[in-house]
Amino acid sequence: MEERIDDKSVKRIREAGFGSEAIVYLEQRNSFPGIGWNIYTTQGLGCANREDHNYSKHIGHHNFLRHSIIKKLEDYFVQQDKYHIAHIPRPLGSTDRGYIYEFVEGSEGFPWVLVGRDGEKIKTQLEEWNIFSGAFATAGVDFHEVTDVDSQDVSKNVIFSHRHELDKLDYENPSLSSLWAKIDFGSRSTTINSEKLEKFLAENKEKLIITLSSQRYEFLRLALEYIKEGPQNMDRIDIGKLEILAGDFRISTLSHLNRRGFSSDFSKKCGIYPSTQRID
Repeated sequence: MEERIDDKSVKRIREAGFGSEAIVYLEQRNSFPGIGWNIYTTQGLGCANREDHNYSKHIGHHNFLRHSIIKKLEDYFVQQDKYHIAHIPRPLGSTDRGYIYEFVEGSEGFPWVLVGRDGEKIKTQLEEWNIFSGAFATAGVDFHEVTDVDSQDVSKNVIFSHRHELDKLDYENPSLSSLWAKIDFGSRSTTINSEKLEKFLAENKEKLIITLSSQRYEFLRLALEYIKEGPQNMDRIDIGKLEILAGDFRISTLSHLNRRGFSSDFSKKCGIYPSTQRID
């Protein structure tokens, strides 16, 4: 399904990033197409719309599910006190061509390595980075494209939010706070070891269900099956379950944007409609 960008509920503002895999646009949205439901919110949001250069069927939904797995793992790690600040933006929707997630203000390109007056080098200490990447490694997720292709000392796909901290970063003060976000979860920049993740889900099933809920655990399991096996090799009942669970996850994620004043009725404005998009 190709979305109409001239819709009043979608305003494309500018190109926000360009890489070997995809182009990213900054958009202002009240409309969120995707698996399960088309959702319209009363409050708009600044979003990134990531569209792959090489189109293949369902690539947007596939990448949405990759990002969603990583986001739910983060929810688990934070609630288990592995680290304390969320660093993964929320995935919000998808089309066949691309997927939509929360836009992160800030910039990439800070130095991973600083050079002193005499040429000595010291690594920048990005708070929570080692714990963050280590936690995901235990689940088979590897964020391996975090340095610029032209300079291994410069960051890529890690957005730092506060310019004044970067201005103070030097050899005498080589630390940055935990106010950063990891972006880009395409297959080139983020590797998911399906067998290792499958083992992680099985070994931590009880904790994951208690922490996230049984529905979110099943969503993780079926999303992993989708990206591992492909929809053509999945049972159609499981495809249907995945669409329902993905839709429920998206409604929950977007519910905080569908309130005016003190109203908490998400469906009051008729903001949820069955989607025509299928992932089989």
